[in-house]
Amino acid sequence: MKPLTLAAALTALLAVPSRALSPQEQTYLQKLGIDPNSKAVASAEADGTVSTTFENEPKEFSLRGLIAQGNVPKGVACFVTTRNFIARLKTNFAGTAIPKTNYDPIYLTIEERRLVARKIVSTI
Repeated sequence: MKPLTLAAALTALLAVPSRALSPQEQTYLQKLGIDPNSKAVASAEADGTVSTTFENEPKEFSLRGLIAQGNVPKGVACFVTTRNFIARLKTNFAGTAIPKTNYDPIYLTIEERRLVARKIVSTI
């Protein structure tokens, strides 16, 4: 077996599938006007916990964590939009625009913020 094929097989075996959103989580997203079955939500959920810093303090954010708080509807929408934006930016830097709404860099890792800074500079 080729090393790349072996690595792919091991990654697939070790990957932990995320559980589906609970009915309560789905209902909460629907109340916010977010389709819980959308690719955007699936992508944001697949990102799991994002470890970052804010005001020099370590922070961790996840879609499920924001939903569980229940009092951050804007945060949920921003998390979904921001995580989808960064996924697109990583695969298509030149063809991805920074979202005009529901974008919040707090939901990016430090490395991802650097990538966005490069994107901003490239548009000036």
